[in-house]
Amino acid sequence: MEMQPRIKSNILGKTIVKLALLFLDATYKRFLPLE
Repeated sequence: MEMQPRIKSNILGKTIVKLALLFLDATYKRFLPLE
């Protein structure tokens, strides 16, 4: 029983990291001056 919440939390953590990286990438591209 202890395993399931841990797996869910791990998946949630990976999803949050993925979204954060996408957000940072979009922000970086938005503020990066076009060459």
